[in-house]
Amino acid sequence: MAERAKTVSKRLALFSTEAKNAVLKKIADALEENTESIVKANARDMKAGEKNALSPNVLDRLLLSRERMHAVAEDVRGVARLKDYVGEVIESRELPSGLFLKRVRVPLGVIGIICEARPNVTVDAAVLSLKSGNAAIIKSGSDALNTNKALMKIIKGVLQDTSFTEPEARLQDAVQLIESRDHETLKQLLQLHGLVDVIIPRGGRGLIEFVRECSKIPVIETGVDTVAEMTLIIIGALYLIAALFNLYIPDTGVDHKPLKKNPVYLFHEFNHCLKLLWRDKLGQISLAVTTLFWGAGATLQFIVLEWAKVAMNLDLSKASMLQGVVAVGVAIGA
Repeated sequence: MAERAKTVSKRLALFSTEAKNAVLKKIADALEENTESIVKANARDMKAGEKNALSPNVLDRLLLSRERMHAVAEDVRGVARLKDYVGEVIESRELPSGLFLKRVRVPLGVIGIICEARPNVTVDAAVLSLKSGNAAIIKSGSDALNTNKALMKIIKGVLQDTSFTEPEARLQDAVQLIESRDHETLKQLLQLHGLVDVIIPRGGRGLIEFVRECSKIPVIETGVDTVAEMTLIIIGALYLIAALFNLYIPDTGVDHKPLKKNPVYLFHEFNHCLKLLWRDKLGQISLAVTTLFWGAGATLQFIVLEWAKVAMNLDLSKASMLQGVVAVGVAIGA
């Protein structure tokens, strides 16, 4: 499976944007035309899920109705409309020796995608890989196996006949589904260094940690999986809220003259202004909010240390350097 994907990835990398978009549009049409067979396959998964006492939330994510199939097809067309970054020149320069260097965006090759039992995610993974010129090997949750097999049959049917594209090539192995329910198969996928170029796990923290520990292939982590990451997002959101508030601060017409540089005078002036602000109701709010955001900034310094350890595997000395960069950013932002 991986060898076939590696072979076809080299052909797929040569596809033009127009050719890839034509394939995606044909996939969208084929999914809509075969909605009934997909819905029937999904009904078998739903029945098995109810029998296995899956939670209502899991069953809802598993469900593919006719309306949802239409939305899935529209999403595929949306991917076709996205900008194609393959071939884009990021940077170019000429060396003193006369050698001309360019950094160009290219496909990764073969992507191993591990995701939960959500049929729409299977389609997303397939079409996004194709759009970016990559072959994909997809391992989805077993609860959606019947639905995924039906979806994959339709997608591979389109890829098998790409006579409408230029260059013409058989791409049926560009997207493949691991149908085995055996957990050992996943471990084997994670060992295929040299055939699979990158692994992308999409799921909970347990799945991502398992992939990270077992994989011999570079792993791209997705989602918010640690307390440190969530804390960074919350603090970042607080700063964005503060920025929005700043847009509505009225201009009072006060002339801000440069202050004297004498430290004693500056301390006296600061103390005087502080007393005036605390006696004013709006001033109290301003000081309280300012204190809150500076407190968030100080907290951010400690969060960065933990995040750098968890997400970037940095030791304390390197994490401290990153913390210093963040401190400069906080000061500039303030």
